[in-house]
Amino acid sequence: MLTLEKITNEEIKEILDIAEEEKIFVKGKDDANMSITDIVMHFGNGKDFHPFKVILDNKAIGFITSFPYKEKDILSLGVMYTLKEYRGKGLGKEMVNLFLDYAKSLGFKKIFTKTWSKNKSSNGIFKSLGFVETSRKLNDRIDGDDTVEYIKILS
Repeated sequence: MLTLEKITNEEIKEILDIAEEEKIFVKGKDDANMSITDIVMHFGNGKDFHPFKVILDNKAIGFITSFPYKEKDILSLGVMYTLKEYRGKGLGKEMVNLFLDYAKSLGFKKIFTKTWSKNKSSNGIFKSLGFVETSRKLNDRIDGDDTVEYIKILS
């Protein structure tokens, strides 16, 4: 059974180091000179940053982060990551569902998130869970890819 647990900055850095080696994140042009660790930890300095480790069989297999959005009733789903050997098993979708339950429990009405257009896994998860594409920033990533923004209304 998959669960979310609070994660410390030190724990998230350990997992981010693995993600950094994989070079799977496509950074925005504004973040081109920052590491993924630096980007995530920048958000971690905020008082409303909510990072969680994803636990399966007592092992941390990834993380998911959130932080406040511009509007009070919206929570942003930030960077999420699953260790390579756990991908393709539906755990990403389960992880996002757990996050949605968490957001509802805090009283949020909507979730905002964004990813790059070539990130088939995340785009597939978001669409399957009822997220609606609200914006597309063309050629916004360092590899020329687009940034896709989504909103999900929580019921």
